[in-house]
Amino acid sequence: MSRTTASQRVTDAASKTGGLQDDEAESLSVGMGGNQAAAGGPTSRWRTQLFSLRCLHQICILVARSGRREHVDLPFARQQKLQPSTLLVSRVPDLIKMAFTASAAYVTEIRLEGLVVLQDVIEVFAKSPDPDYDDALLLEQHQAPITAALTPAFSSDSTPEILSSAVQVCAAFVGCGVVKDVARMGRILKLLTSALEQSKESGTLKIGDVGELSPNASGMLRISTLKAWAQLQVASSHQAYLGAVVEPHRATLATLWISSLRDYASIRGDSEMLQDSASAAMDVSYSGMGREVLLPYYEASWSKVLKAVANLMLASDKAVLAAMDGQDASNQATPATAPPKDEPTAYFFIIFGLVFEALTASSADANATPAALEAAVTALEALRSLVRPEYAGKAILDPSTFDELSNLFYRMAMTSAPIVQINLIAVLASLASSQKDKLIAGIKASG
Repeated sequence: MSRTTASQRVTDAASKTGGLQDDEAESLSVGMGGNQAAAGGPTSRWRTQLFSLRCLHQICILVARSGRREHVDLPFARQQKLQPSTLLVSRVPDLIKMAFTASAAYVTEIRLEGLVVLQDVIEVFAKSPDPDYDDALLLEQHQAPITAALTPAFSSDSTPEILSSAVQVCAAFVGCGVVKDVARMGRILKLLTSALEQSKESGTLKIGDVGELSPNASGMLRISTLKAWAQLQVASSHQAYLGAVVEPHRATLATLWISSLRDYASIRGDSEMLQDSASAAMDVSYSGMGREVLLPYYEASWSKVLKAVANLMLASDKAVLAAMDGQDASNQATPATAPPKDEPTAYFFIIFGLVFEALTASSADANATPAALEAAVTALEALRSLVRPEYAGKAILDPSTFDELSNLFYRMAMTSAPIVQINLIAVLASLASSQKDKLIAGIKASG
């Protein structure tokens, strides 16, 4: 499946009509049946429409960051005697309508931006109360329009980028808490589950009305699917209903998440793809794919996946322990308690390397961005469990590894933000308590 850009579509249209057209004249032509445009009716240039959608995205971001409750809580705004028409919350139906119109457009860039706006609506107004019904959420009455806005993304003319973005929007809707009854999540959850089930097997994927995808497109969709489920796993910590969504697939997810981190490390290292037969997480066709195809998707996803893995590790989940040891947790019963071991798990050094690299980068940046701080906190959450003997064995106490880690901890303690330092203390406490006997034995042996 090849990606069709706006310019390509305009060129095709020009060749079919036998004349040249300015790509600025390409418009959505949705909701007009095409007749209005043909009759000289008002249509927006597609670049103008794209700019407008991006402005809507920025408005949603500004409202979310401002913390102004009246823009997301209509009953509160009425109590404050504010005019509802001046507030963004009163425009939610219009925002969803615009997102739907954009998602059904002929221009790929507009379809992608429409999905961005739709995800903004879900995330910004997920907790907004319904002004007409007590104990109800505003987006509950908009569930059908939101589903309708997502449907074109899974049509036969969709592209890999659109599919990947739509999967993220599906996860945002499932995890936002608007619908907590799994039976009522309908097609949105079925699409996520279908993509996950197919990700377990090698070969190309097929989702929605889209035909069999190419290896490149399948790889992009696999990564986006794992990121989507990772977000649901993380959200399940404070959204109890998501436990029923994630639990049936947890063993499969643990294997796939660890394998995706392994493959990301391999691509980052520009080495050959690891092709062990113990895991079918990633397609063998990945070995022939260029870094430029997969790497951007991995870079956008790996931190979310690592956070989900850290979440399972912190809960002492046996499936993730089996996955770290190179075993397929979905097909193998794991013991109730992990026996003591001196050797690290099979993928310990791979995950440890990613964590160490992320922490090194954050400690070297004096003006870390919020995203960099979040990545550092995620890495420390993972390291908090990685230092335990069931994952690290004695490897973490190897003199060279321990010295490098100690130096990194010292730099972070001196230069990092308070939120990073708090998580650093938790890592040190975990290391001291879990490796206490080995540390004491090492001190006695050297002294």
